[in-house]
Amino acid sequence: MINLTQEQKKKLELLWFVYGNYGKKHSDGNHRFIQNLLEKGEDYRKLFKPSKEAKKAVDEILKSVETTEIRIEVTSRTVSPKESESEQKRLSRFHNFYNHCGEEWENFWDSGCDDECPVCGCDISPYESIDTQTEEVKT
Repeated sequence: MINLTQEQKKKLELLWFVYGNYGKKHSDGNHRFIQNLLEKGEDYRKLFKPSKEAKKAVDEILKSVETTEIRIEVTSRTVSPKESESEQKRLSRFHNFYNHCGEEWENFWDSGCDDECPVCGCDISPYESIDTQTEEVKT
């Protein structure tokens, strides 16, 4: 897990609007690579296969800012699926609803973002997103 500083997060968010989120140099691999760094602190470059240019830009951001190592002691425990789902809802800002290939599903994220169709694998935009902080509905 990568502990990002606030400055690194800001720079990665700007980069995400170039290489992800349908920016000028968007690809699904670039998008997911940067999104997972921002949301989970995980480097999945081998899984998502971002472009060399995106990897280089991200690496420059990760190296350019001095990071402070923070050690947190974690105790191991089993989390039930119900508890895991409620924790995800608590930590996420948007409740997103999707419909594609005759399937309906929903998720909770920090944005009204696309999700993968469980049937065909296409990236699908939500037909409705509810901002859980303002309760504003976006369609």
